[in-house]
Amino acid sequence: MTGSWSLAITPPNCELKISRALARWDYEHCVFKVRRRRVFRGRAHDRLLPAFPGYLFVVAKNSWSTLREIFGVVDFLAHGQPIELAVKSLKQIADSDGVIPTPEISSSRFAPGDRVIINSADVRISGQRAEYLYAVGDGKAAVRIEWLMGKFVPMQIDERDLVLEVAKETPKPRRQRRHRRRRPPKAIRGMDRATV
Repeated sequence: MTGSWSLAITPPNCELKISRALARWDYEHCVFKVRRRRVFRGRAHDRLLPAFPGYLFVVAKNSWSTLREIFGVVDFLAHGQPIELAVKSLKQIADSDGVIPTPEISSSRFAPGDRVIINSADVRISGQRAEYLYAVGDGKAAVRIEWLMGKFVPMQIDERDLVLEVAKETPKPRRQRRHRRRRPPKAIRGMDRATV
């Protein structure tokens, strides 16, 4: 690897256009895609869409201004080790074209969407909370970890390192009774008028 990975912000719907321009100029970059089924004019079509709309991973080679002026990159969000870990985990899951596989229904001890805690030997991810996505096979699972400032990154991990997060049950607040002012009986109300 010639440099460190950076996370670049692109204009809306320009990820693939900027990716083609970077490929022509031999910049190492990644645009991860997901396959989505869309219905157009009554027919279902599979389309490849960016997994992270508005972002692409690029090795900038210290040419930040060139990437902004020539290629149309808006700005850079982050670079260094967290981005490199994210790219590495995404490359493990994705195929050679950068397409992240869609989940398959499998018999796992977790259901998609379950909150899990990672108990791994890797210190960087041990103790992190994640969302279970699907079973990859060979005892591996895909989970989503929040790494990129509110953005979730899918990661492949050994399913034996996952523990279901148990939510603490908070007791329901007791409903307070509403105290209404009671009206005096009719006999007493009539006496009050008579005495006035």
